[in-house]
Amino acid sequence: MICVRFVRCFENFVRYGEEATSAKDKFVESLSKPLPVTIRIDFTKPFARTSVLPAFIKNKDWKCRMEFKDYSVWECENELYEGDKDFKKWVERECRRGAVQFQEIVSMLPVYALDIKSNHNVLDMCSAPGSKATLASQFLDQSTASPFPSLLNGPEGLIVGCDSDLNRACKVLPRNMANTRSSTTAACLLNTKKLGQLLEDVPEEKKEETDWRERFPFHKIMADVPCSGDGTIRKNMTIWTSWNRKYSYHLFSTQLKILLRGLFLLAEGEELCYSTCSLNPIENEGVVQAAIQRFNSRSGTVELVDVKDRLPLKTRHGLSTWGVPENKMFGVTYKTWEEVPEKQRFPGGMIREEMFPDPNSNIDLSKARRCFPRDNNGGGFFLAVFKKTKHIGVTNPNPDQLPTGERTKESHPRPKGDFLSFTYRHILHGENLNKDKNEEGLLFKKAEGAEGETAVQMYETIKNFYGLVDGVEDQLISQVMRDYRVQRICGVSTGLKRMLKAKGWGTTNQSEDDYQFPMSYAGNVLLERFVHDFLVEAELCRYRPTMQGAEMLASISTKRKVMLPIDLIQTLLKEDKILFLTALAREQEAEEDWGLKACMSSPERTICGGLLVGTKIGEETLWLAAAITPRLIKLFVDKNERPALLSALNEALEIVETGASCDMPESGATEASFDIDATY
Repeated sequence: MICVRFVRCFENFVRYGEEATSAKDKFVESLSKPLPVTIRIDFTKPFARTSVLPAFIKNKDWKCRMEFKDYSVWECENELYEGDKDFKKWVERECRRGAVQFQEIVSMLPVYALDIKSNHNVLDMCSAPGSKATLASQFLDQSTASPFPSLLNGPEGLIVGCDSDLNRACKVLPRNMANTRSSTTAACLLNTKKLGQLLEDVPEEKKEETDWRERFPFHKIMADVPCSGDGTIRKNMTIWTSWNRKYSYHLFSTQLKILLRGLFLLAEGEELCYSTCSLNPIENEGVVQAAIQRFNSRSGTVELVDVKDRLPLKTRHGLSTWGVPENKMFGVTYKTWEEVPEKQRFPGGMIREEMFPDPNSNIDLSKARRCFPRDNNGGGFFLAVFKKTKHIGVTNPNPDQLPTGERTKESHPRPKGDFLSFTYRHILHGENLNKDKNEEGLLFKKAEGAEGETAVQMYETIKNFYGLVDGVEDQLISQVMRDYRVQRICGVSTGLKRMLKAKGWGTTNQSEDDYQFPMSYAGNVLLERFVHDFLVEAELCRYRPTMQGAEMLASISTKRKVMLPIDLIQTLLKEDKILFLTALAREQEAEEDWGLKACMSSPERTICGGLLVGTKIGEETLWLAAAITPRLIKLFVDKNERPALLSALNEALEIVETGASCDMPESGATEASFDIDATY
């Protein structure tokens, strides 16, 4: 049902003054239709091309959005999606294992606008739930030379997602980041309005020029700020009755602060994308104009970049004129600041001078881009890309002389309780990532009641057990709990390692143990510690592979890798375990070397501990996380992921055996004809 109240309130925000009845009717009509369900496929996941893509091609209800070129984005009308219960269940199951991701098409635009490459350090300032960050990680991975990058030949860059909400930053973001299985991803609990600058040691060749640390470079920054959400009406119909123009007034200051902080953190010569899922110009062109004027007057020089040709969807130019209505139902709309009564002006009122278009400004706001719902059969969206051409300020600051506003340690205290009850340290450095020597004095807990071990001893144990290749230790970090128990071993890109090693976001009163900001997730978890009472027979190594890191661990290890026939893998996925002797007998009968004999210390005794189990289907190899007990090969795969993997394996196997193929789809994109200069 179309709410007249919303239409009357909102039309003043879309554009002031001009009447375009036909365009307005089409605009309102497009808002009243439910938003299609949109997914994107992550082709770095097992069987994404051999099983997941063919399933969407065969289903006639789903249409490929050909604007995205690589057959990765598909959409289905909401009614059809809800009606096909079996396929809906399958899609949601694939989403849980990370092969597909639900994401509105316009929400993907900031990543495309920034043209992310494998060596870029990317900051997502308002990240949760993480759909843009996970898409950015795909761009980082897919722009490498290898289609399935490992730890050693993977991307050099990083994507770090921030959020100020404890639940989103410590639960939602880590879960979605883990699904990427990338060494570039990180999540942290931070208030982006107060982010201080991140400092790292000056390279050796520059130490003669300066003694201080230099700014860590963020090459790309996404600032998808909190907004009133008026562009999401097709997804959230309650906005028809709940939306109020005062939301824009309240959010203006927050949006401006986040954008200014992002511009400050941005490296010189690089780009930032500001975006909202709103269409009203106060939150969009108003914030953009105010940010450029403020930043250029004190901190450097930024300019807008026209990214129309980078975007896969149809967009319109930004507005240069608009009005600001009073906070009153069907109230007056003011053209200029001079028309606003004194009682409605900030701070007594809600209207600020910066909300109005500046007639004397030379800022070309037409370079900003707007997405209207009827143009792409999507939601409403706005984005503007800034390029930082000059940075004014201390390039190599003394961390002891930073202003009080940069004290991130006080701004972002660690939460009490179980949240963030760990820190990240280099695998060979016992104390933290800033130490250049091994901390032989620090003992990590080895097992309950057992004598501790140093960082070097712990790594040598893991390296010998799994046969890790030389040099990989430079890209491994350990997650250390408060009781000095190493819980996980993670693989990180060189860029992420640099960021973790850098001095903490502009803190001032730092001790010798450099403060590490509240990080809830970092890199790709390769190994995880057995719980203390499980498999006590695993005396040689208490760390087992994880499912999310199995493929990456397989690329850097030479031991504890077993290749099994497909039928045994199917049994493992169905029953969670198989008898070790059964698999060994099959190996002997086949007169092949699957790797099982290397897991035995004697003809009658197995070497208990972690294990990688793999099988080959066509050109793909599937690796699973497992462990050998005295009698069994036990799988360590989430119970919700096992059915999805088994289904994908069977479908891929059928395609390989039958040689079946699917014709690539024709364009399913909605061809919307529109006047680029139309009001709505």
